[in-house]
Amino acid sequence: MWDMMRKDIHVLDPMGCQGLGEGQRRMMHEEAVSKIHSALFTCFNEFFAKWHCTCEKWKRKFPKITDDIFTRQYDDNKMKWPLTKNNIASFRKLVALEVFRLCDEHANFVAESVLRIAFHEPGE
Repeated sequence: MWDMMRKDIHVLDPMGCQGLGEGQRRMMHEEAVSKIHSALFTCFNEFFAKWHCTCEKWKRKFPKITDDIFTRQYDDNKMKWPLTKNNIASFRKLVALEVFRLCDEHANFVAESVLRIAFHEPGE
């Protein structure tokens, strides 16, 4: 998970907290993350003019928390929302709302495109 503001890479591994072979798992992740990070910034530089950050000096973190429902609410120290059924339901609605508020590189809302893709309607 890339935090573009802090220049942190959070490596999420559900098996990471088991302790067995932790060093070997970490080395495996370091290699994979390096390749993905390099490829990600190659794409950014290819498709986005004046991308706002560079690929240098990124920190890698290996948090023990790994479930995708609550990793977004984890601020590197603690949970911002307690994990309750109501909060998880609210979070899912919030994610759906945020998808519909996304803009493409030309500042056009992508909601119409998302709906067209979701319902398999052919483009214009």
